[in-house]
Amino acid sequence: INTIDLLPETVAKEIKQKREKELVRKISSTSGVVCAGMLSFLLVTFVFCKLCLNISETRLKKIKPKLQEALLLRSENERLAERQAIFQRIADDRKDWSKVLYEVSRLIPRNVWLISIETEARLSSEREELTKSSKLRLKGIANSQNDLTEVLVAFEGSSFFLNVQLLYAEKIKTNPGSYYIPIGSLRFEIIADLKD
Repeated sequence: INTIDLLPETVAKEIKQKREKELVRKISSTSGVVCAGMLSFLLVTFVFCKLCLNISETRLKKIKPKLQEALLLRSENERLAERQAIFQRIADDRKDWSKVLYEVSRLIPRNVWLISIETEARLSSEREELTKSSKLRLKGIANSQNDLTEVLVAFEGSSFFLNVQLLYAEKIKTNPGSYYIPIGSLRFEIIADLKD
């Protein structure tokens, strides 16, 4: 099928040019609207991000001192927990002194008198571990060398004491006068470690 164009060529060219101009105008206006929309979207996104950043910065400024305080409290809490653990270990190592004193009274024979009982507790920290050692120091008077030997043997055989040592023993040559001590008796001092 052949078509015949009844419009003069100049008119057809004008119509064609008008259509092309209209198409270019529509494309330009559509592109402008799309670009304007994209710019508006970018601007709104930028403003929103800037606003969020400002809010985050003000919150951070408010939180930062509290965070520093919390970190200080945390380190202080850890330090106190370490000290509490030390005190708890010391408390767990406490001696039942009534049992120790009962054992001492049971071990002292009839002809021996105690003048004083002292304890020494030492804390030592080796390899970051706390250890506690306690010593018992006994001063007294024995009627004879045999009585003093009996005390030493009894303490060495006890389940309460270790490392029993006689620090000194001397004969009493004169009566000190404050209480009666038979002349010829022995004044002595014994030291022993307490078992855990």
